[in-house]
Amino acid sequence: MQRYIGVVISQWSVEQMAERLRIARTMVVDPPSCGATFQDRFDAHWLRECRTEAGAFVELGAWYLRRRGSSVSADWLASQHTVLDVFYTDDVALANGIDAVVDRRRRLDVVDRAVDAAEREDLDECAAALLDLAGALIGLPDRFRVAVPA
Repeated sequence: MQRYIGVVISQWSVEQMAERLRIARTMVVDPPSCGATFQDRFDAHWLRECRTEAGAFVELGAWYLRRRGSSVSADWLASQHTVLDVFYTDDVALANGIDAVVDRRRRLDVVDRAVDAAEREDLDECAAALLDLAGALIGLPDRFRVAVPA
């Protein structure tokens, strides 16, 4: 919201999305513990609303952070769901010069690995998969830029 103007929809940049993922990755590496841990088991149905691997990363990451006692960090990450999930859809990614289709099978395999670990409540393996997924999403623009005609 901008005073005397109204709602302004800002442009998303590849760098802003990568920064969000880097922040989330840092929280997964060293989750700040600030309270009681969240004891709910992971439910794969939470991923039904996710359109992309980035959305799955957010859901899994938020669950993981809550399990580690980082509820504020988990809430911040959950608040990034819509932005990250939409940004990595094929059409939005392509509009930002990224071919999100390339290497998707590997990213989905990492999501499956994270889900499996979460369902087994293997937090260390879940974290490892989340870090792998974050790295793949952060590196996506550098590895799979769309060739722009001259």
